[in-house]
Amino acid sequence: MLLPVFIEVTGSRAWVDLKLFPLFGVKFMLTNIILGGTILSNKLMGAAAIIFDSERRILLVKHSYGKNNWDLPGGKSEENESAQETAKREVLEETGLKVEVGQLTGIYYDPNYDMHHFVFISNNENNQEPEPSSPEILECRYCSIDDLPKPISDFTYKRIQDALKNDRQHLFHTIGPRQWIE
Repeated sequence: MLLPVFIEVTGSRAWVDLKLFPLFGVKFMLTNIILGGTILSNKLMGAAAIIFDSERRILLVKHSYGKNNWDLPGGKSEENESAQETAKREVLEETGLKVEVGQLTGIYYDPNYDMHHFVFISNNENNQEPEPSSPEILECRYCSIDDLPKPISDFTYKRIQDALKNDRQHLFHTIGPRQWIE
């Protein structure tokens, strides 16, 4: 039997609320987070944001390095920073937008880098227009889900597709090396 579990990650600690009994919620702190059999202690972590506009287009950024590919706004966590804080900071750094971080849509383990990527639905708090605000970003814009710009990685495409699903029962994914959609 699967039990519903709520995990709140703050800094290097995680609080787990196990709904074991209808009348009693058991809450305890973990120093090693175990997700899908993987221990997250001392792991690299990153986060990204899924941001839709009023026309249900998704915000993407174009990198100034590598393949100059399109991606979700996001990046690697800093020390003592939660996944939610990472997503919020990275969006601000890359696009100038202040966002409210919402629902978790997926956790992706990349064994090549021994890293976990968290993805959250986020809201553009003031309906601002995104503008590149980092030398790492050449362009940022809202794109139609049916006509995503290229090059884009299969990993970015999967995170977008997972965010569009209503089923949040399968949040944990292991990813392989990036494949490019050109």
